[in-house]
Amino acid sequence: MARRRIGLGWVATLATLVVITACGGGSDAGSGGESDTAAAAQETASPQEGASEGAQSDQTSALILTDADLDSYRKGMRAEIDDVKKKAAALASATNGTDSLNALGELSNEANRTQAGADAAGMPLDRYQRLTGAVEDVLGAYSVSQMLKKTQSGVDTNSLSADTRARVRENLAQAEAGLARLPQENVQLVVPHAAELDSLRLTPPALALKAASGV
Repeated sequence: MARRRIGLGWVATLATLVVITACGGGSDAGSGGESDTAAAAQETASPQEGASEGAQSDQTSALILTDADLDSYRKGMRAEIDDVKKKAAALASATNGTDSLNALGELSNEANRTQAGADAAGMPLDRYQRLTGAVEDVLGAYSVSQMLKKTQSGVDTNSLSADTRARVRENLAQAEAGLARLPQENVQLVVPHAAELDSLRLTPPALALKAASGV
């Protein structure tokens, strides 16, 4: 089971937001800008292709989270953060090209990082992956819905073509409905802790990217 998955629908929505934010404030935009906007919208995947991939896959076996599961998630993600920090330190201390390549390979090995999280959470790998998937489905949908609420109020789509506006409205509506497609017990449990849990979720890949880029 994949970790840190981002449904195509969320990517579509985020891409749409970039497009309308860049063009929405420009009532004086030329025909070239509108053409670029329309092209970007055409290339944007429909949310129906992937927005609900996590929520609609095998609903009968959906994991209903508990407070204990959130504690296990915290333990696992902190272990993943520690795993990345150790590997980043090994990369920074490498003294030759071979050691650097080996350290970089370890740093990018997400499977080992996930296993470290499962071990810290005290559960089998497949159970840990289901747990993190259930938590992160909510976090991903909630993050997008919050972004939309903040963005929609300040976006002017009048400069876009009618077809592009229709696609934008469809994408936004699909994204806003994301939370409703998830088990509501999970939504109610995770959302109050969203800021904390989202920080834990995003820290391992962010640290790995920073170390790999030499920043």
